[in-house]
Amino acid sequence: MTDQGAEWQKWRSRHRTLLLLLVLLIAQVTKPTVVKAHEVRPAIVTLSQDSAGPVRVEIKTNLEALLAGIGPEHKDTTTSPEAIRYNALRSLSPNGLKDRFDEFAPVWLRGISLNLDGK
Repeated sequence: MTDQGAEWQKWRSRHRTLLLLLVLLIAQVTKPTVVKAHEVRPAIVTLSQDSAGPVRVEIKTNLEALLAGIGPEHKDTTTSPEAIRYNALRSLSPNGLKDRFDEFAPVWLRGISLNLDGK
């Protein structure tokens, strides 16, 4: 064994616990998180505006749940009375889902209001 290999073996045997803790820490930090496929998550709304430009509103939501009428009162889409409709929407292609949203958008937008500075 080379001197370098012998040194590594000596260092490793002295720091075995430290190495084990390091490996466990890396495993904890990089472990995949549990994703609940049918969990209803809230929409995220982001407002932005350039100094003199228009206000931009970006809404990130579960579009299938929105179209199916599944609201936040349902923790899980499978417990909703609209679960069959939700699953049918989930099976659509991206273009098919966009077509459904395009039909729904005028009704949805009528229910949204944005007030800035009381106006």
